[in-house]
Amino acid sequence: MLLRGPRGGVWRRGGGRVSDPAPRRREGRAVAASSGVVIGRVRRIGPLQRRAPRYRVDPAAVDRELARFEAARRAAVSQVEQELQALEQVADGNPALLLRAHLLLLEDRAFIEAVTRQIVGERRNAHWGIHCAIERMVPVFDTGRGEPSLQEVRTQLDHAGGRIIAHLTGEGDGGEQPQEQEGAATVLVAEELPLPDVVTWWRRGVAGIISLSGGANSHVIVMTRGIGLPALVGIDRDAFGEACDGDGVILDGERGCWILHPDAHDLIHYRRFRSAMGRAVARLATYAGQETVTCDGRRVRLMCNVEFPQEMEAALRVGCDGIGLLRTEFAFLTARTAPDEEEQYAFYRRFLDAIGEKPVTIRLLDLGADKLPAFRREDGYRRHGENPALGLRGIRLLLRAPQLLRPQLRAIIRCAAAGRRVRLLVPMVTHVAQMEALRAALVEEMAALGLHPELPVGAMIEVPAAVLIARELAVVSDFFSIGSNDLIQYTLAVDRSDEEVFADGLPIADHPAVRRLIAMAAEAAVGAGIPISICGELAAVPEWSATLLRMGIDELSMSAGRILALRRHICQLDLGGSAADDGARREGGRR
Repeated sequence: MLLRGPRGGVWRRGGGRVSDPAPRRREGRAVAASSGVVIGRVRRIGPLQRRAPRYRVDPAAVDRELARFEAARRAAVSQVEQELQALEQVADGNPALLLRAHLLLLEDRAFIEAVTRQIVGERRNAHWGIHCAIERMVPVFDTGRGEPSLQEVRTQLDHAGGRIIAHLTGEGDGGEQPQEQEGAATVLVAEELPLPDVVTWWRRGVAGIISLSGGANSHVIVMTRGIGLPALVGIDRDAFGEACDGDGVILDGERGCWILHPDAHDLIHYRRFRSAMGRAVARLATYAGQETVTCDGRRVRLMCNVEFPQEMEAALRVGCDGIGLLRTEFAFLTARTAPDEEEQYAFYRRFLDAIGEKPVTIRLLDLGADKLPAFRREDGYRRHGENPALGLRGIRLLLRAPQLLRPQLRAIIRCAAAGRRVRLLVPMVTHVAQMEALRAALVEEMAALGLHPELPVGAMIEVPAAVLIARELAVVSDFFSIGSNDLIQYTLAVDRSDEEVFADGLPIADHPAVRRLIAMAAEAAVGAGIPISICGELAAVPEWSATLLRMGIDELSMSAGRILALRRHICQLDLGGSAADDGARREGGRR
């Protein structure tokens, strides 16, 4: 009697393998969560966290159960601290932010007391106590309307609590080490990878990650990009679901594709491709620190978007012309209480001291949407609205919450008064009155401090309403900065984090409406004689460079890792022609 084996071979009952056909080569496309190319072998894993078992603890064992919980909690804290130390070598600080959010919960007094009450008062085991404590925390974040970003918060709470449960169940070390096979790199394949698992496997030296989950967790994408771990998400389960440990695989995070059971031709091609990538990176390094000047002599400023002090090393290494966007939310998101004036001043000075005489644009706090502060319970901050992206955020929130706005203004004024080249950027502007109110508050705080430094105030152009009143906004603004990410989202009614909106192949960033809105904003700024820059992802797209520059936008701000490639591209540009010509060429290229 013949039986089919798990790897496709045919076996005879009571005997050995009859035949072992060569595995069939498969290939497909996926969402590239993080760039890079890996030639390796599959290592299938499951989640590190188990479901919390539920049982009653004997009264005589309550103290022992409390001790187990505390020991597991401390072990989880130590694990996160070790991961944070490992991430200090990474230029992008976003992963550290996510881990600090876990640390906040693990050390939260209210959380610890809630678990303790469950163990002592209800005689529930520690696993169950953790689950109940998290369930009671969810209403603080959730309005009951099912917002995706709130579901993400719930996921992160589960992951942080899962760290303790992993230690309670003996899985805190993450299980066995991935084994290299025949010198090949290890590519993890999983149904879905929680955030803690990503860091754990990265620290163990895995080369790449493939997630079968179609809904890519935004925090996992941030993490893999930040630590430079190539990753694909949204793999076709039918094509990849039967992959077994040891199967050959190629993960292509540059072009968003994969090959299972690659043949000799595939291996030769990708080895050459990786070598070419290495040579290209080496050539780009020669552009570090150079000026960015087009062939016809147009000087362009390439700035960096930053959020964490650790990012400054990379910004300086590539020779950026300054900081075009300093996001200030990080200082708030990881704090137990809203940072005061002194804390914010010290935080901003870290960036200013690192960049020296180059300009720094500090954006006022833009809480809301997917940026939730850890202190909202203590300080009374609440987030309401059925659609958080359209709710109380940016300047709308700040004008209603002077306890958030005023200390930040004072800290920024003091930075400017210290002789630094500081600009202040106002997020989510939709009305002239908002800029006027902000300027009035700034004047009041300068008077209170007795400091009157030069401090240009600009409006962030990131919603269509701001574009349509750009001429009026230019009267009350010293500069404009286009936030292309939100501008695209609000113009086209698309969630930029949802890969499904790209599936139909229609243009997103290159939509004619987006191009016209950017042109209108640039025309208003040029007409009023004020500078205009762009700080969204569009700033780093080479195909857009000539168009933006011809519109009058000569300052482009992006992540440090994209500056050298764009500098090389712009230095090869000749700006003869018009922005309309560029748009027509892109339209023709798509056809």
